[in-house]
Parts: sequence; C-alpha cells; structure tokens
Amino acid sequence: AIAATGLLVAAMRAEESGRDDALFHDPFAERLAGNEGRRLLTEATADTEQPSAPIVVRTRLFDEALLRAQDHGVAQVVILAAGMDARSYRLPWPDGVTVYEIDQPQVIAIKDERLDGEHPRCRRIAVGVDLSDDWPKVLQSKGFDSSSPTVWVIEGLLQYVHAPDVDRLFARVDALSAPGSGLLYDVVGKTLLEIGRAS
Repeated sequence: AIAATGLLVAAMRAEESGRDDALFHDPFAERLAGNEGRRLLTEATADTEQPSAPIVVRTRLFDEALLRAQDHGVAQVVILAAGMDARSYRLPWPDGVTVYEIDQPQVIAIKDERLDGEHPRCRRIAVGVDLSDDWPKVLQSKGFDSSSPTVWVIEGLLQYVHAPDVDRLFARVDALSAPGSGLLYDVVGKTLLEIGRAS
C-alpha cells in the first residue's frame, strides 16, 4: 500500500507541476509516477474533485521547511519511506548537504531505474531497508552521523503504521537526533479516517 501511494503521490505532483499557477515544479514526477501512478490518480479522482490538494500543499510546505533548515546550517536530511520523492533531484540544495532516502530495496530500485541518467543536486544516499528492520544500523553504516543535526521527513506514512510502531519509529528517530535536529511529519487523525469509512 505504501509503495502504491508513492506512485499516486508522484502522479499528483506531476499534475500540479503542469498548472500555470503551480505551487511547485517537479520535472521528475511524471516519470516516477509511470502508468500505474496515472491509473491510480484517475481512480482517485473518480470519487472526489480534488484529492491531491492536501498533498500539493504539504509538498510545498515541506519544501520550504527543508530549505529553511539548510539556511541554518543543517547538512543532513533523512527521508523515511521516501518512495518516489524527487527532492534530492529538484530542490536547490546548498553545497555539503547529504540526503538519505530510506525505503524498501525494490522501491529504491524502481526509482533509480526511472531516474537513470539524472543527477541529484545534493549528495544522495539511497538506503534500501524495510522500516520494520534495524534501519538505524543500516543508516549509520551508510555514513549517517548521529552527532550532527538532522532534518527528518516522515511524509504520508504514519496513517499506514500501527500506533505501537509509530511510537517505536519516533523513539528511533529521537535516539539518532543531535541537538538542533528537526522533524517534518503529517498526521491523518482517527476521526478523519472513521468519517472516510462511514461515507
């Protein structure tokens, strides 16, 4: 479900990027979405007019927050369940920034294949590991420095994770975070989910 959501979100970002008044431009989103992402978006728009509006606003807000953090000297970013996120390739990162993208190995492989020939605008390190495994150990083996401030991105993930696993995820992030670190995440509340089920 999470992998499919990544394709759907890429399709939403591609659609937004084609607008004259777009809140952001993601020139890689169309390729990352692929046919499956476009099909998922068609299905999603069959029942509602603007399913992508929260995703679009969230993308813009997270983009701005990430770049503000770099202005304050934060040189490490970790994107958990990165999916088809193209921020490593499209944001104007300052020199010296490393972005770690964590996701399942097969998701990383698909993304790398679809962006073959493109060059990230930062030092991008793909970390192929499932979040149910010991991902902190794998992340550190890739050069992550837990003594350096980090911005963590947990975008569009938590609604798919059981509450005890959310607690465990945040505990692991906390244990790896030096003073001055930040966390960007979004939450879909239980009430909203129950309304969706009832309608």
